[in-house]
Amino acid sequence: MLLSRTNTRFNGASTLIFSSPLDTHYLCISASGIGIRGESMRILIADDHEIIRSSVIRVLQSRTDVECAEATNGKEAVEKALECKPDLILLDVRLPLLSGIEAAQEIKQHAPEIPILFFSIHDANEILEEAKLVGDGFILKDKIVGMLPNALAALLDGQTFFPSDIQTEPDA
Repeated sequence: MLLSRTNTRFNGASTLIFSSPLDTHYLCISASGIGIRGESMRILIADDHEIIRSSVIRVLQSRTDVECAEATNGKEAVEKALECKPDLILLDVRLPLLSGIEAAQEIKQHAPEIPILFFSIHDANEILEEAKLVGDGFILKDKIVGMLPNALAALLDGQTFFPSDIQTEPDA
């Protein structure tokens, strides 16, 4: 895939815009603020639903020190992760081409230092157990707004984030 990369300024900070000939794009936004080693935190968001990706980006943009890149499938997530070396990856468990679990396994083989936070609409115990085997954290999509800041803080501090209150039983 051919990508063009444009460096520009946004509110006085570097901004990267990646675009492809197919007119899909990944927008990396950085605003000045406190981040890892005084730099912006780079997060790769992989989900096959645009509305989910854009919603997560809006949540992340509430932080002033975040750059966001997007992937729409597991294969693209692996490529972006290995190319861009983000500070953290937010990865849907169920993705086309490669599942989130398979993508995480491949990423961890080549870049084990990158924390991976899984997210899913499914709260089955087996999904949580798979996430624990290869990832560093897990949150449910319907709780992402409330849990994402704590999950980011934990993972970037070298901890895991597997909340004990994740529902694993069907609603009665």
